[in-house]
Amino acid sequence: MALCCSGPARAQFFLHRSPIIAVAACIEPLLVLTGAGLTRGLRRRPGIVLRLQRGLGAVLIGLGLRLVRVALSRRAPQNPH
Repeated sequence: MALCCSGPARAQFFLHRSPIIAVAACIEPLLVLTGAGLTRGLRRRPGIVLRLQRGLGAVLIGLGLRLVRVALSRRAPQNPH
């Protein structure tokens, strides 16, 4: 029988959960520190923040237009009779 399918459920849960927690404990502090550094840098450069906001706005408008196009293409054709 395979290791993943044998043994009590609690032991399997611990076996599968432990590596995920260990990796997260190593990676997440680095992500937090990187985000803090980026935040400090962006606060000193308001021009970059403005460009990022405009770029995100353009992406959201593009996604909205695409959603409208898909919705209109899926509508049932109107029967004139």
